[in-house]
Amino acid sequence: MKESHLFGPDLYLDDVTQKVIQNDFISQDTLNEAIYGEAATVFQCSIGNHLLEGPVTNHCGHTFCKLCLLQYKITHDSCNKCQKRLPSYQFIHNQPLNFLLNNLLSIFSNIRPYNNIEIARPNQISNVSISFLDLNHVTYQNIPIYLSDFAVLPSQKLRIPIYTQQNRTFFQNALIACKEYQCLCVGILSKDKSNKKGKFGTIVKITSIEQRANDMLVDVIGMDRFKVLSVNQETDDFLSADLEMQFENEQDLERVMSTQNHWTEKRHIIKLSNNVHDFISELAHSTPSTSFCSAVEGLLGPVWLDSVQGLHGPLPSGDHPVAMCWWAAVVLPVSNTDRYLLLETPALEERLTIILSWIHDLKSQWGNCRRTAVNSVAKVGK
Repeated sequence: MKESHLFGPDLYLDDVTQKVIQNDFISQDTLNEAIYGEAATVFQCSIGNHLLEGPVTNHCGHTFCKLCLLQYKITHDSCNKCQKRLPSYQFIHNQPLNFLLNNLLSIFSNIRPYNNIEIARPNQISNVSISFLDLNHVTYQNIPIYLSDFAVLPSQKLRIPIYTQQNRTFFQNALIACKEYQCLCVGILSKDKSNKKGKFGTIVKITSIEQRANDMLVDVIGMDRFKVLSVNQETDDFLSADLEMQFENEQDLERVMSTQNHWTEKRHIIKLSNNVHDFISELAHSTPSTSFCSAVEGLLGPVWLDSVQGLHGPLPSGDHPVAMCWWAAVVLPVSNTDRYLLLETPALEERLTIILSWIHDLKSQWGNCRRTAVNSVAKVGK
């Protein structure tokens, strides 16, 4: 009913769907091998040069694989068919698949005897694919990894600035495709001059890329941890390594259920998680004060909680210890060394214990700061 569109005054027809209707490709009576080949050409992604997988349709009416388009957007700003401007990376990342074409492709790919016909040689769009759902597939070979100045934790949100052409090349070479989530990812490992074997990093999901002249600002969110098994190639900012995924749910479930007193252990983990939650809640509900002596207490009140929740998402429930662990690790004021220690600690119970030790240290530091402030005010008063 609309003649205009969010991206401009013109509303364009869906090019692939229009050709499917015009040629009646889904009619079983007319679908011989020649027509199948013609249909395969229509259903082809012109970026990846293969049959569409996870199709998304731009406002200009042209359709591409979502993963292909996400990677294409990093280096191009125009549609490769009509040269109209592409939407932002974030828009493409959040865009749902073309429901109609996705179903037609499912039907088309199962038609025999033509579904093994080689239409064209695919282009290599991403270096490697990785799965966050197949818990039986935990080892990967020759995974590109981007080296960072600090450790990144699961569920952590951050912005990575990329200023030089060399770093941009390293970043593009490190891209990983995840078909289940229809997103591009990057493996990030903290820089260390020592041997990288046995080091831990995090696979992060790219949610947004902002181009500024020759610079890029990349927004990511941490997914799952990985352990480096062996390093195959290494530079100052990039390496290729064999790695093993450290899937959280499988690991914790296996560990807890492997003991005879697993219910007791589970209750203990929940108790530790609730202790962390209670500390965060205590900070969030501290009453701001107008007096100088207790002003430190008021700095970590509701305003602080609103701020960190805006950046890192809602405060998890204490009954969700995995989420509570990583959320607290991100928001608490600790060093990068402390965060990396948490990243390489395999057991959830041990990680929660580490966080509680941070909390104990922070309480001691804040108590000392408050006593110092009180003594300073008393001396000024005299």
